[in-house]
Amino acid sequence: MSLKVSERLKIISVKLDKGRTKPLDRLTQAELLRLMEENGIG
Repeated sequence: MSLKVSERLKIISVKLDKGRTKPLDRLTQAELLRLMEENGIG
């Protein structure tokens, strides 16, 4: 099956999932300093 530009498709079903993302862990002081040095900050 191939699609063409502006071709319309029939939607058969839709499923919505509600959730939350988890924030990244905080950096340790050593990790922060290493990243700053690698990127020439400070």
